[in-house]
Amino acid sequence: MGLTMAAAIALCVLSSAYLFGRIEPLVSDFTGYEQNTPVPAVVEASDDEPAEPENGGDAPEPTEEAVDEPAQVDNQPAAGPNETATTTSFEQTHESNPDFTVNFRPGPSINSGEPVATLDPGTPLQYLDEQTTGDDGSIWLRMRTADGIEGWLREVDTIQVS
Repeated sequence: MGLTMAAAIALCVLSSAYLFGRIEPLVSDFTGYEQNTPVPAVVEASDDEPAEPENGGDAPEPTEEAVDEPAQVDNQPAAGPNETATTTSFEQTHESNPDFTVNFRPGPSINSGEPVATLDPGTPLQYLDEQTTGDDGSIWLRMRTADGIEGWLREVDTIQVS
């Protein structure tokens, strides 16, 4: 009886692992399994004491201070491939799902390549007035984070705040 029970449990565990491995690419936006590039949380510190990271000090110390650079006057953009140099300020219109992390995609599909970022629950977002319907029928919205990173999220992964 004991050997049969152990075999049944092993079969259940192995089949669950196999099924998860097969469907994980399809549900990776919900599971947050591939958290490759997290967007750091903003931690404000007083003038008297330095800010401590939320992860208990496991993060490496920064080697140089971040500085706001003025926008360039010539025709060369000041931003990287997923960032946009604009003269408008960030205005929050949405936020990412407050219950779980979501992958911020370079295109309106879960198959559009590696995520440009993994958004923490409740990350402030600005809607960029562009949407499309994906292959699976879901509505994708083009968004920008407060850091200037642009990407795509499914409408079901956002909450409109204004």
